[in-house]
Parts: sequence; C-alpha cells; structure tokens
Amino acid sequence: MHKKHLIMALFAVVAAVAGYGVYQTQANEIALSEMTLANVEALATGEGPTSLGCKPYDGATCYIFDGNGQLVDKRKNQYPGQ
Repeated sequence: MHKKHLIMALFAVVAAVAGYGVYQTQANEIALSEMTLANVEALATGEGPTSLGCKPYDGATCYIFDGNGQLVDKRKNQYPGQ
C-alpha cells in the first residue's frame, strides 16, 4: 500500500511540474521591436505601383496595380519591340 501511494505522489509531482512548464511557455509573450513591426508592415503593403500584363509590342494594353493589387491605371504600351 505504501509503494502505491509513493508512485501516485511521484506521478502527481511530475504532472504538476509538466503543467507548470506548459503554463510558463504559454504565458510568455513575444515582444517585437518597432523596427520589426515596421518591416512587417512594409513587406505587407508592397513598394508601390507595378506594371503587369504588358505585351512586348507597341500598342498592347498595360495594367498598373498598386501594392495591394488594386488596378490603378490602364494604358497603351510604348514598347518599341516587335
């Protein structure tokens, strides 16, 4: 009987220590510096208008998009190729 109580007590101590470790891990918050947050925001918004959809010949339609993927302008290409 004494051995059974000792094993149960040991199991309870191990479970308590493991539970406390999990609690401490979840309680710690990740602190991001202002520079890190600024970098994340810059990467999320893009660098400005980009040109997509241009064909390599004069008179083709080019579509200009902003960093968020919104259509900004549509114009004829002035490409001097083919």
